[in-house]
Amino acid sequence: MGEEMEINIVLILLLALFVMVLTIYSIKLSSKNKSYVNQLVEASDKYKELAQRFLPIIDIEKEVAGITQEINALEKSIIEMQQAYKSKKEIFDALVKQAAIYDESIELSELGFYKPHYDFDTPEEYKIEMDKVRGYQKEMVEQKSAITCSTAWSVEGSKTKGQTMTNRGIRLTARAFNNECDAAISNTRWNNAERMEERIIKAYEAINKLNESNAIVISPTYLDLKLREFRLTHEYQDKRQNNKEEQAAIRQQMREEEKLQEVK
Repeated sequence: MGEEMEINIVLILLLALFVMVLTIYSIKLSSKNKSYVNQLVEASDKYKELAQRFLPIIDIEKEVAGITQEINALEKSIIEMQQAYKSKKEIFDALVKQAAIYDESIELSELGFYKPHYDFDTPEEYKIEMDKVRGYQKEMVEQKSAITCSTAWSVEGSKTKGQTMTNRGIRLTARAFNNECDAAISNTRWNNAERMEERIIKAYEAINKLNESNAIVISPTYLDLKLREFRLTHEYQDKRQNNKEEQAAIRQQMREEEKLQEVK
């Protein structure tokens, strides 16, 4: 469209120039009383008139170019805002998910319902497995493999003091992590098990991150044992509750049958 507009303007200007030349040429052939100077002035006025007549076309071309530039700027601004929104939305969703681990009033469809990891028939079988898992945890603690430090620190030039500091850091780490796991286990119910499991994982990640400068790390194996304990405890309680409800239903049915027998 811009190229066609420029061609039209050139043609118009050429036409005006042609009219001017034709007018000048006619001056030489004219036998009228007008002076040569007056005819030149007249030709110039006609040229100005034509140029003025088609001036809006030139202005429109400039206006179109200006509007096009504004549109391009707006489109660029929209793209930048969309990218910024997408980035901030991802951050917001991540924060909401983290908050949901600690705030049970926030419901997240992606967390879903708890899926059992074991398929024991009786609560006693769950309890036996729980005792095994706790025994494995105890062994790791005694062997000092549950929480380790990869650096032999020295304090005031003393490795003994450095080891004392490391042992204190390991005990504090164990207490913090175990307390978090115990809190998650004790607060678990049928509708928040997935959330509490995620809470244990987040505690593991957060505590390890805080201990990066001390080179103290909770073992992934120890985390796995804590998660197994959590799942077994939850499923044990769930199985025991189901058994209680089944026994209650059986007793209720027996009472109803006894009443029917009495009526007969």
